[in-house]
Order: sequence, then structure tokens, then C-alpha cells
Amino acid sequence: TNGFALLRAVAGDISLLADFDANGTGTLTISEAITTFGGDLTLQGTDLFLGAFVQSAGAGTIFLQASETDADYTVGGGAAAFGIENAELDEMFAALIEIGRGDATGGTITIDATLTMMNASDLSFEGFNIVVNADIQMQNGQSLFLHALEDGIGSVTFAAFNIDSDSTEIE
Repeated sequence: TNGFALLRAVAGDISLLADFDANGTGTLTISEAITTFGGDLTLQGTDLFLGAFVQSAGAGTIFLQASETDADYTVGGGAAAFGIENAELDEMFAALIEIGRGDATGGTITIDATLTMMNASDLSFEGFNIVVNADIQMQNGQSLFLHALEDGIGSVTFAAFNIDSDSTEIE
């Protein structure tokens, strides 16, 4: 487990990589607040434990990425290697929060419990396969993006769900 403490008020892009060699070990634990001013923030590891507020003020993006390009993700609960809980998403604020990797070679992002975005961040899922098994509620006029691989190999699959957002884009 790799933890970072006391990283505040930084200008520019920040990348915190707990598994920089992508060998499948390295949980990223955030226990102190992180704020960037307009820069992007990348949080990457085999798993993520977020116990403090993370903000990319201005036009920045927060990227939540598994270190391996074929990893499975769960959002809202569940048992995939890279799990993101509702409470963790509530600790984040940025123009855009992006979960997954645009360069994914496998794996699935599964939304398996009702996801309620209370902050004003847009939310994007980028991955090989995306499975929506629960409701998604964007509470403050945010946009939702579901992007599977563009080469026709990936897929977006829906089970029982309800999406409440000002704008939804599915590719």
C-alpha cells in the first residue's frame, strides 16, 4: 500500500501512481486533501482508497485509473480489483471525473449500486466494456459519458437502470 500525505495547493498536473510498473501491486491511499489549480490529477494503482477531499479546481480533470490496462472496475460497490464507492466520489470535485482508461485492452467497468453524484462534476466512464446495473443520478445538472472502445470491440450494456442527467453521451 502506498499512501500520500500533505499535497495541497499545487499548480499544474499531478500524477500519483502506486503501481507505476503495472505489475499488479500497489494500492493508492489518499488520507490528506489534494488540490490542484486548473491542472489534471491522475490517481492510479491496483486499487484506490480515498479518505480525504480531492479537488482539481477550474477546468482540470480527475482521472481514476487502474494501473493495468485489462483491469475490472466496480463503481458504487462490488468486488472488482479497482473499486470506487459513492462516498469516495462525493470527496471529489473537478470539471470532469473520468473513471477507467481510454487505452484499455480488456476488463469491465461495472456500475453495480445506485450512483448519485452530489457534486457539480461531469462524469465519464472510459473502458473496454461498461455495464450499467443500477441507476445513475446526476444531481446538479452534470453530464454523463459512457465510452467503450471506439474500434467496435468494446460494448456498453444496460440492465435495469434509470439515468437522470442534463446530458448523456453513449459511444
